[in-house]
Amino acid sequence: MLAATAGDVHPPGYLAVAWAAVHLAGNSALVARLPSVLFSLAAFPLALAIGRRLGLSPTAMLIGTAVLTVAPWQLYFAQEARMYAMLQAAYLAGVWCVLARRWGLLALAVAVMLYTHNYGLLYAATLGGLALWRELERPEVWRVGPSLLERVKPRAWGAIIASFGGGGLLFAPWAVVVVRQMGEQKDAWWQQPSTVGSAIAPLYAFLFHDTGLGGLTALGQVLAFGLAAFCLVRLAQRRGVAPVTLAYLTILPAALALLAEAVYRPIYLTRALIGAAVPFYLLCGWALSTLSRPRRVWAGAVLAPMLAVAVAFYYPRESVMKGFAWPAAGQVAARFEPGDVIYHVNSGTLFQWHADYPRQADPQYMAPPFAGDLGALTPQTVAALGIEQAELEALSWQRAWVVWSAGPTAARAQDDWIAAVLARHPRHELVSDLAVPWLGNLTAGGVWLVYR
Repeated sequence: MLAATAGDVHPPGYLAVAWAAVHLAGNSALVARLPSVLFSLAAFPLALAIGRRLGLSPTAMLIGTAVLTVAPWQLYFAQEARMYAMLQAAYLAGVWCVLARRWGLLALAVAVMLYTHNYGLLYAATLGGLALWRELERPEVWRVGPSLLERVKPRAWGAIIASFGGGGLLFAPWAVVVVRQMGEQKDAWWQQPSTVGSAIAPLYAFLFHDTGLGGLTALGQVLAFGLAAFCLVRLAQRRGVAPVTLAYLTILPAALALLAEAVYRPIYLTRALIGAAVPFYLLCGWALSTLSRPRRVWAGAVLAPMLAVAVAFYYPRESVMKGFAWPAAGQVAARFEPGDVIYHVNSGTLFQWHADYPRQADPQYMAPPFAGDLGALTPQTVAALGIEQAELEALSWQRAWVVWSAGPTAARAQDDWIAAVLARHPRHELVSDLAVPWLGNLTAGGVWLVYR
């Protein structure tokens, strides 16, 4: 696992948790997703603890945690077997540590963030700024003592430096790998330069995610961006430590990502900004709580139905977002004959069939990487995962089950290759259509039984 991760672009923190979970409780969908469920649930007590430290009113915390409960963005990452719920929990824990001045725990939170996602560095910088700001804002408290004037609560500069230094030292063994990853992955980097639209997209995603609202998407954007604008206007009118802190925790990670992109390369990733979601919910709760009760009711009457619609759209949407290839696995297993091979054009369907294909002993291969396939697995990761790569025509087979489905980073060369294979082997049949609606006009996928 560590070798495969080192060949990729992520640190191994979440995968270590997942590895421990499946080895202790068995490899199942429930166990694989359980860590994300637990990390996502941890956002509730952490959000409440942060709200109390900032002195938010019960109404503000009720509104913020109500949005946290139903937002499709949170539902998605609570169910996905990836690192983002863990990243959010670690960031929120770090925020609480700064506000509570728990410097020893802060070092651990910083290390967890760094080991969970490379955006952990941006969150650590955000927490560092918050810690310095909070210490500078603390009033000097003096009293008469042996030296005439004695400071009761000295500033914690040394503790702050020790916290972030300690977290950095814990991460040092993997930092060497990160430097190598940055060099090796640069030519295959899949993220595209940000636009104004993509820069503000997280504000919409935090509330509605990519739920396929269709004709209601524009209304969702108006609500999301309008609510964010209202928060900023209210902040300018009322100010206060709590809303300023929440706005800082929401905005700075995104601002740092855009700054890094300006001086390095495109890295702005909406889902990696999940840590800023809860501060945004609490900021919205604070802004709405400043309204009179009739106006709050009116605002709730506008926002709540839209969130309910988004949740209703969420579950059907997710059924086609990922996992679209698994029904075909059963069809292939039912018709598989000795001498057949299963051939995946890319790793997307191979990973799904690793768990979903009923006959795990049947030979499965993956095509070598195609030119222009951004985000393709590196040779190190392929080797560590034990994936067998080979040219289709170099294998021995009479029938080949060719599996092709495009992903967001797929190369057009993959689609051209499929067309060439089907033209070269006119005896073939389409067994299953794997067209993915959300990919728009990229291409249609499928499983073909090809006869040599």
